[in-house]
Amino acid sequence: MPQTVKVSNSNQIFVDNDISQLLLGNNRFIKGDVTASGADVEMVEGLVVSRIGATGKLKPFVATVVDGTEYIVGVAIRTISVLDGTTVSVDLVNGGRIPESKINFLGAETLATLAGVTGSQRMVKDILEDLGLDLLGGVELTEVDNS
Repeated sequence: MPQTVKVSNSNQIFVDNDISQLLLGNNRFIKGDVTASGADVEMVEGLVVSRIGATGKLKPFVATVVDGTEYIVGVAIRTISVLDGTTVSVDLVNGGRIPESKINFLGAETLATLAGVTGSQRMVKDILEDLGLDLLGGVELTEVDNS
């Protein structure tokens, strides 16, 4: 559970506790391998993930890369570090309810970013919804304490 200390002095401390969750119900999961090659890969919770067509390996989605990873397959459900030269099995959610605010990207991508092969590109949000993810807007169990 992430915590943020807002005020800390000799008389008081204010701490915001984030008790929000990525998985909100009726979720469906898939598993795949991530291989780090050339650098470590940090798969953070909520990261949009795509699959390399030629190898079947998973990789964080980056819209500007055209190495076969244009096809989004799910969202990482936990944070895992993959060290350079290793392969790790990761779990993804690709169906059910998740909060839109928990979706992460490596770069400047957003849910409105176009993804896919040129000529048949669609917004990331539409692709995730077509997979079976119900992206919930608004705030779900994320109000800070004492606000």
